[in-house]
Amino acid sequence: LTKTFTKRTEPGQRQSVEHEGYVVHCYVRADGLGGTVTTDQEYPARVAFVLLGQLIEDFTNEHGDSWKTVTTPESVVFTKAEEYLQKYQNPAEADKVTKIQKDLDETTQIL
Repeated sequence: LTKTFTKRTEPGQRQSVEHEGYVVHCYVRADGLGGTVTTDQEYPARVAFVLLGQLIEDFTNEHGDSWKTVTTPESVVFTKAEEYLQKYQNPAEADKVTKIQKDLDETTQIL
């Protein structure tokens, strides 16, 4: 499904698609390189797109434009992906804006 959603995302665009209780966040850069992240419905979309942007940027730094000639995307190794997925398990820890919002919400509840 993620390939279908990515193909339906215009270059330079981002979209979030709900599917069977999950949300697939898609981002395709203007040059056609794209990615998806599947999250539960509570995961902040903004954080998912920050993750996608960082993943795609690091992927480009590691592989350059070689992705344009790849015929089987599954064959491309990108070891940093697992590192990012671990970091972003808790959006409040991975993203400063989300952490500040969480702290503000907790402070408001106390008051």
